[in-house]
Order: sequence, then structure tokens, then C-alpha cells
Amino acid sequence: MMHQRVKDIYSCFSKCTVLLYPFYRLSYRKKQGLCVHLGSGKKIIDGFTNIDSNIFRRKTLLYDMTLKLPFDDNSVDIIYCSNTLEHFYPDQTIRIMKECRRVLAHAGVVRIVVPDVESAVNAYVKRNADFFPDFPRKFGSFGGKFSNFLFCDGQHKFAFDYELMNELSAKCGFSRCERKKFKETRILHTEYEKIAPLEEEYSTNNLFCELFK
Repeated sequence: MMHQRVKDIYSCFSKCTVLLYPFYRLSYRKKQGLCVHLGSGKKIIDGFTNIDSNIFRRKTLLYDMTLKLPFDDNSVDIIYCSNTLEHFYPDQTIRIMKECRRVLAHAGVVRIVVPDVESAVNAYVKRNADFFPDFPRKFGSFGGKFSNFLFCDGQHKFAFDYELMNELSAKCGFSRCERKKFKETRILHTEYEKIAPLEEEYSTNNLFCELFK
């Protein structure tokens, strides 16, 4: 895992991807029925436009997702964003969610997966060690395990529970935010089949939400 100090330096350069916006805008102009994977990293979803700002990621649209998305209004049917929003500051998260709302089709779905702080607090109080992975560091104490989960060596800048996600979705103009379980979705089965394998490792300690216009 890349250290956060290195990521902080790289993030300054990722803003330069705004120079690619006119080219992407031209490429996606008037396109409808798009499926978009924000913050894809190495986890590429076939048939989706996978967006990541890492220049070493192949098969992705090289772009900083905190910038204006290069898609038409109401042109995207599915937006998938997993274990990504917690890496942004609150103002950045709100900006990203507003952009998702802008480009989302009226019958579209935004599926967001983030670490679930409420479940982590409950596991901490109950001393449930199985809830906490030994990542990015192995700790024996529950304070260490909880810190691992919440801050991830300084990688995480924002923490979510369902109540907060619901509040943010309303602030960003979505009509509703539904809490879901692993494999529970309003996304068409044929498309969700491509997403489900990516969610298996997060199925027990993450918050799954779907947002609608």
C-alpha cells in the first residue's frame, strides 16, 4: 500500500488530468446508458468506464474524480463507487456526490460502498476481533484494531454510517438513499453480476447504499 504522504504529493499532480477534460468531453458527448466505476484502482469492471487518477492503471480513464465528470447530464445508468469516498475530505465527497447526481439518469442507480463506522463501534464495544482485519497493521489491542479500521494509516479522511450517508445524499439533491446488503440491489442482475465479486471481501464490515435521483 502506498504511504499517504506519497499520495498527498501525487494528488497535486492528479489535478493536471483536468487538461484531458476537453478530450474526454468530446468522446462522451451525447452518449447515453453509460456505466461508470469511480475510483476503480486495479479492480476493473468489464463494460464500465473505469476512472482512476493513477497513471499506472491500465484500462482506466486517467482522471481525478474530484473534478467535473466529462459526461452529459442524465447520461449514466449505473455509478459504482466502492471503498473510495472515505479517502476524500467532506467537501470533496460532497462535490463528487453532486457530480454523480448531475450525470445520473432519472432511472439510474448510484451504489456506494464505504467502511461502516456504526458496525465498527458495535464490534469494538463487544470486543469482536473477527470484525477487524489486520490491515494495514496488525494490532493486538482493540484500540489499535479500531484505529486501523477508522484511519487506515492516515488513508481515510471521512467516516460514514447510514445516517450520515442519508444526510449527504439529501444535501446533494438525491431523492432517497436506501441501505442495502451484500447482493441486495436495484441494479439489473446482468450488470450487478459484474460488480458482486468485488464486494465479497467487504461484505461483513461495510455499508452498502444506493442513491436515486
